[in-house]
Formats: sequence, C-alpha cells, structure tokens
Amino acid sequence: MTLIVTCATHFFSVCVSDRLTTVDERTHDTLANKIVVARLDGALLTLGYTGLAYIDDLPTDEWLVRAVVPDLHKTVAFRFGDTRIPRTVEGFVSRIVGAVDKRARAKRDLWANPLMVGISGFKESRAGLRPYHLTITKERQGARLEFQLVTRHLHPRPDAVAIWISGEWETARPQIFNTMEKRLAEFLPWSPGAALEWRTILEDAVKAVAATAETVGPETMSVVHSPYEKLSVITFSGAAPHALPPLIASVMPGFDVHYSPWILGNHILMAPSVLSGSLLFELAGHRLYMRGGDNRDGLYFGAQDRMPNV
Repeated sequence: MTLIVTCATHFFSVCVSDRLTTVDERTHDTLANKIVVARLDGALLTLGYTGLAYIDDLPTDEWLVRAVVPDLHKTVAFRFGDTRIPRTVEGFVSRIVGAVDKRARAKRDLWANPLMVGISGFKESRAGLRPYHLTITKERQGARLEFQLVTRHLHPRPDAVAIWISGEWETARPQIFNTMEKRLAEFLPWSPGAALEWRTILEDAVKAVAATAETVGPETMSVVHSPYEKLSVITFSGAAPHALPPLIASVMPGFDVHYSPWILGNHILMAPSVLSGSLLFELAGHRLYMRGGDNRDGLYFGAQDRMPNV
C-alpha cells in the first residue's frame, strides 16, 4: 500500500507519499510515486493516493491524472481556457470521482480493493489563502459504490498545525503523531529558518511507519508554499533528497543555492536534476511535453517553448 502523510500550516502544506507494496503484498518497485501539481482558479494543490498500485495497467498516479485530463495521452498543446482542463477545485474533484465510479462499474477490481485520494494545498477563501485538504474515499454499499468527500480545515491561528495520515497504518498513527508533534513544537511559531526542518520531520514520520512495515520505498515529497499571498510549489522525489535545501533556498533568502530551479512565474516547480523518472503535472494551460524517463514516461508542463534540460 501507499502511505500519505500530510502536514499543513498557514505557510506550508507538506505531503509525503511512500509507495510500499502492491495489493498482493509484493514490492512494486523502487520508484517513489510521481508528483502531481494542479494550479486551478484560486487554488494550488497536490494530489496523492493510497491503495491500488495499478489501474488498467497504468500506475495509479498516472491513471488519476489522465482521469482529470482525458486527452493527456495525445501529444498536443493545452492552452489557457482549454475546456479539457478543469479550472476549479470542484471540477478537479468531480472528474476524479466520475472516473473512479465509471471504472468501478466496468470492472469489479475497484470494488474489492481500497483506493483513497488525498488533495492538499491552498485555496482562496473570504479570509484569503487558507490551507486545504480533501480526502476522497470509496465505500461499497450493497450493490452501489458510494464516495465520501471529507474536507479538513485549519484553525485560524497563525501557528496552527494539522496532520493527516491516509492509508491502512492504524497501528503506526499514534507513533507518527507523537513524533511529528514533538518536532513541530521545537520551532513553532513558524519562522523562515524553520522551513528546512520540514524534511527531517517528515523523515521521522516515515521512519515511524517503517518500524511497523517490512518494506518502505523512497518517498516523494511535495511542498506547497504560501506566505499568505505569494504562491509557489516545491517538489522532489526520493531519488535526490539532497535537493531540498537548494529548493527551499530559492524561495527563502539567506541560504546558498546550488541548483538552478525550473521557474514558471512565481511557481518553483522542481530542480531539473531531480526530474528524471518522475511525473510533474501542472494544470495551467501551459504546453504539454512528453519524454521517456529512466523507467517510464514523464509528462511536463512549461511556459517555455522547449522541454527543460533534464
């Protein structure tokens, strides 16, 4: 199964997912889950999942992305205002629910096996940008498949912190909560220098899970950074964990920068050295690029007229 650990404050929404094992408990692969970033009207979100490793012979993360943009398999350009791209959070969520429901009606494997989707990030509200977390779960009710959508809200206090854990790791939850809360208490209220501590906190949480599981693969981390009015995204895969400090440094002054990040506007998406073998997906009307990765295809959106040099 895949574990999703999400932390949210008024400055950061941090999501870590671990690809563990397939439904039959065999190790799937040594790759972390791909990173999915959705920039919608008034929202900047990341998407993760736990449950089935494959749907229709596609890795589930890719299957979910193709459910949001049905024509993604075609080498075409998506432009701003394209109706194939949902512009709202509601449209983004409804396409995922609709695709899972349609697929479950066609084949019964989704009925018996678990699938949970987590959407985390920031969304505009009357009070400005606020952390947002939505969990989509499916439940079988007799001959029907029903979906539960649970939205979590953060306390308005600036130093408020929320932690969510998705996945079938009930026995590890208390240990994860205790570890993360202890580390968070060391540097709250939030300060710019504390951004570098997020990596260690999430590593501790994953180690807590590793204590109860035999197989823990490399993690994929996605950070949605929002100092209230300015949005940015920091993402990296477990293949290059050393890349986080330079990425943090690119949005937090005072730290040395060793890599040139790929920047779209004020959205810092990923250092080119980390992109190999990963999926980076942004819904923003930018051009779509496809290329062969080390282990599978990568899909990239960019404002440039060429692919980033990977």
